[in-house]
Amino acid sequence: LAVNDGTIERLGRDRRGGIVVYQRDVTGRFVYYYAHLKRYAPGLRVGDTVKRGQQIGEVGTTGRTFGAHLHFAIFELTKEKKWWQGQPIDPFLVLK
Repeated sequence: LAVNDGTIERLGRDRRGGIVVYQRDVTGRFVYYYAHLKRYAPGLRVGDTVKRGQQIGEVGTTGRTFGAHLHFAIFELTKEKKWWQGQPIDPFLVLK
């Protein structure tokens, strides 16, 4: 489920994270990373606006993993606002 309102920035696949989703928050300050998914929610596309609690995928075992789980991270973006150049931060600081 989407942890906050925002926009889907990337749907993809990589060796470590398997099937992944990158979601930018509404302020443009943070990107949320969801990895090891089994699949995306039906119809989910890059550029879609999502609401907190909306299904964006299903937990899976893709990528480098030893069991079904969600790898979740939050990245604080630099002034360039490129989703792939954020600094990882403690999720508690954003979601408290």
